[in-house]
Amino acid sequence: MRSPAQPTALRPKRTDATSKTERALRTVVGYVRVSTEEQAEHGVSLDAQRHRITAYAEARGYELKGIVEDAGLSGTDNDRPGLTEALRRVAEGEADAIVVTKLDRLSRDLLLIVFLGQRMDDEGWSIISIDEGYDFSTPHGRMMAHLLGTLAQYERGRIVDRIIAANDERRRRGDWMGAPPYGWRWSETEKGRLAPEPSEAPTVALVHDLAGAGLSHRAIARELNERAIPTREVMRRAAGKKPMPGDGLWSHKVVGDILARKNTGAA
Repeated sequence: MRSPAQPTALRPKRTDATSKTERALRTVVGYVRVSTEEQAEHGVSLDAQRHRITAYAEARGYELKGIVEDAGLSGTDNDRPGLTEALRRVAEGEADAIVVTKLDRLSRDLLLIVFLGQRMDDEGWSIISIDEGYDFSTPHGRMMAHLLGTLAQYERGRIVDRIIAANDERRRRGDWMGAPPYGWRWSETEKGRLAPEPSEAPTVALVHDLAGAGLSHRAIARELNERAIPTREVMRRAAGKKPMPGDGLWSHKVVGDILARKNTGAA
């Protein structure tokens, strides 16, 4: 399984960084985050996090270069403007470390935490978590970063094993794997099974009729495009839904997939 995609804003920018993690920290930037659910259910407060970070910096003699926030954003969302800004500040040398009240304020994704630890080493800044007592600028903190990396690798392996086992079970049951092909939708009564899609039935019937008339797959695709019959991608865009990969035109491959199914589009 591939590691989570690295958002552009989180990718390393500095290549000439000195090793700040090998000397005493002087300046820090605070980062606070709360999701809507956390605030509603547990009373997690941005103000409380700011207060603790400010008090921590004062007690340690660090110069606090500001506190950035992400309000109402989940820790599983890795594209957060506040986090991006905090990372920019340490990457560009405006601060030596990012301070959080808990490590999960940075992210609830262990793999992202490990990635940030790698970026921290490359760029020469640090992460400080008040509650866990992690200061990645210290030998103990760097040891914890390596342990987190080991745990992340272990968890990644477990995730891969679970996905493989789940897919094997779906294949054993005869479930459809992947998105439903054109002319089909997910069954409302049988989980993992397909049912004909009524709105696409006329086009499916036309494809079979054209094939019955002797047209090749490529010729059928050209005919559909010339008639301006919308593909599934075009229909999704028109409905304001997330677009699917493709250029919105019919292709011989899609035509072949339609003809390979038993559904003829007939009423």
